Amino acid sequence: MAFFASLFKLSLIFQVFWNNTTINIPLNEPVDQYVIMPEASLYKDDQKITTEVNYLRGTNHTFISVINSKYVRTYHIYYEAYFPLYNVQSRTLVTFNIVDDIPPEIDVDKVIQMPLGEKIIDFKKIIKVSDNYDSESNIDLFIDSSKVNIHVVGTYEVIIRATDQSKNTTTKIVQYEIYDHIAPVITITKPLTIEVHQKLDIHSFLSVKDNYDKNVEITVDTRFVDFMKLGTYPLFIYAIDASKNTTIVETTITIVDTTKPIIQLKSNIEPINYLEEITDELLYSYLLEFKDNYDNLTLGDFMITHDIDTKRLGTYTINYRLKDFSNNEAVSILKIQVKDLEKPVIEPISTLSIRVHEVIVDFDLYFNIYDNYDAKDQLNIKRSGKVDTSTIGIYKLEYEVTDTNKNTTKAVYYFEVYDDIKPEILQLKALKIDVDSHFNMYEYFDFIDNYDDELVIFLFDENVQYDKIGNYPINIAVYDSSMNEAIYNGVIEIFDAVEPTIKLSKQSIYLTLGMQVVDYKSYIQDVFDNHSDLNISQVNIYEDVNYEKIGKYFVNYEIYDDAHNLGKAILTVYIDYPYQKMALVEDISIEQGIPINFLEYVDIIDSHAKVSYDASHVDINTPGIYYVTYYFTNPRGISEAYVQRIEINEMKDFNLLNYTIPLIIIGIGIFLCVFIVKKDKSF
Repeated sequence: MAFFASLFKLSLIFQVFWNNTTINIPLNEPVDQYVIMPEASLYKDDQKITTEVNYLRGTNHTFISVINSKYVRTYHIYYEAYFPLYNVQSRTLVTFNIVDDIPPEIDVDKVIQMPLGEKIIDFKKIIKVSDNYDSESNIDLFIDSSKVNIHVVGTYEVIIRATDQSKNTTTKIVQYEIYDHIAPVITITKPLTIEVHQKLDIHSFLSVKDNYDKNVEITVDTRFVDFMKLGTYPLFIYAIDASKNTTIVETTITIVDTTKPIIQLKSNIEPINYLEEITDELLYSYLLEFKDNYDNLTLGDFMITHDIDTKRLGTYTINYRLKDFSNNEAVSILKIQVKDLEKPVIEPISTLSIRVHEVIVDFDLYFNIYDNYDAKDQLNIKRSGKVDTSTIGIYKLEYEVTDTNKNTTKAVYYFEVYDDIKPEILQLKALKIDVDSHFNMYEYFDFIDNYDDELVIFLFDENVQYDKIGNYPINIAVYDSSMNEAIYNGVIEIFDAVEPTIKLSKQSIYLTLGMQVVDYKSYIQDVFDNHSDLNISQVNIYEDVNYEKIGKYFVNYEIYDDAHNLGKAILTVYIDYPYQKMALVEDISIEQGIPINFLEYVDIIDSHAKVSYDASHVDINTPGIYYVTYYFTNPRGISEAYVQRIEINEMKDFNLLNYTIPLIIIGIGIFLCVFIVKKDKSF
């Protein structure tokens, strides 16, 4: 029991796998090399074990010796494998197939040619099939000739397929050619005669038919033909179908001239003018072109007849006849009129111009108008356009003159209104200007013209030194719109008439009443002159300011330049009393019976102010509240009023300590007031 348990355990641990258990053996091949191909492998836990293995080929009533490779069939043989080291044994069934893997052989031509329309051949009669194992009767033969069209020339593929009993297949493709071997037929339908210089269209002279091709190639050999020369020549015609089947026809071709000459007359011929001479040159001039297809013709080959009478207006006929050397004749007829074709004549007989503002008496004085056929009074004369002699310019005049035969002359002339009078330069005053001044010539001159309001004026003053006193040449050129020129040549005098300038830093100042004398020169910021070199020290100052009196005063500044031109400036000085608060009034609270110095409770700020008050109604012995009004007036007359509240309290028991501190404060206050008053007086 222990042995079987152990064996069962081994069978659970080990696994055997077989390879090559189905083997194909080619027909007639030796079997020895194939029977050893099945193999067994031992695995433990999915790991292959390399170890000794013993095989028993042919067990369980099956034998290797029965396998015969000469016949196609299948054999089943049992194999056993034994692994002695592990005492593991395995059996499996191996299948041996004797197979035929050689396809049949097909013997047939690669290319088969058949005439167009012939019935397709029976391929089974021309094909030979053989096989290494099966007989011909056991070979399945398939033929596909469905693509062959016996009525269409071309090469087609025929598929031939042979399959033996083992399904081995051989396929061959045969090229099946349908060809055309019948040549086209050429039939000449009319004589080959063409016009000289004409291109041969062979299709108009013959018909070609072919058994198969609709479009047959036709070639004509014309190397012996001169299409540029009359005569009869040999001609060869070739018809070739698509299969190169060729038919040749030998014939003749005749080159003839049956074309009459061409006469091309000019269209829209101008009529012949009244009294014009009829010459051959005139008659030939109506020929636009003449030519012949073969002969070289000249004007001498023409016959021209006419019935023209240029003394009479009317319609006439000209006949042109031209015949070539083959007696082909062309005739052209031209209808022509004799008319008065000359237009009236318009000739200017004088210069077409007039001075501005002059009057045109009659335009006919400027033109001569006449006609070759009609008198002047028969002419229709129209003139358009207007000439404004008050405005210079070029004016357009249009003339239209028509005679009785509707000949019209249109002409455009340009009439000029011109100005040839130069402008005038009128000097208004002497040429004299201040040094460093701008010269405005319109202050000194007036420029007038007979026509123009605006003139072009050039001032030539490049030699004038405007910053230097002296006399200098000056020139003026004036042009009007017609470029008429007027010239002025003169002398300009440069002199200094400009006052010096005193520039003050202020135009007015405000000074406090009682202020000390001011340095008025300090208010001079600068002095300058257009010509002289000046400085502040040359300025004279005149003033009468009263610093103790309110009022408006003037300080005068004066300076002279080198040309004795006086420059002035004025500084306005205001002596004033500035406004300020005049006093501060302190309210009083005091016991009854104590004398009151009312001004001790007033701080006077403005020392110039006058003060007045009335305190007679205050009874220092009677407790109560009283009010005193103080009136202040400053030197400008401005008044202010201040109200003081005075409270008289009932007397308490006398205690020196209660009055010590107030008395000390009052004493210090009196001392400071006396000190300040003395200090102000010292200043």
